[in-house]
Amino acid sequence: MKNLILILSLICLPFLGHSQTNCNNLPSYFSSYTDAVYRVKNAQFTYTDNVNTTRSSFVTSANYYSCDGKIGYLIIGLKYREYIHKDVPFSLWIAFKQASSFGQFYNQYIKGRYILYLR
Repeated sequence: MKNLILILSLICLPFLGHSQTNCNNLPSYFSSYTDAVYRVKNAQFTYTDNVNTTRSSFVTSANYYSCDGKIGYLIIGLKYREYIHKDVPFSLWIAFKQASSFGQFYNQYIKGRYILYLR
């Protein structure tokens, strides 16, 4: 019996690491920036979206993740670094996508306002 349990555990173990976490089960605080980005990017969200940022010299990528379509996470790549923001309103994401300057919009409406706290 012990051998059967061991064999089943070894067979199932590789699949356990590949399952996605439901976005509602993400922690309030993350242990590190890397942990936060990894968990958000690999969670299962109701709504995900991104915007083509090729017209921007400052913003290199922008991805939005939401469980409820009201607030969510914004992972934004800037010229030299990537940042993650928490509790970004969906309406702000839509306005960001329509902005004539992603960098100016980010600096004016997002930067320093939607902070993801680490432990």
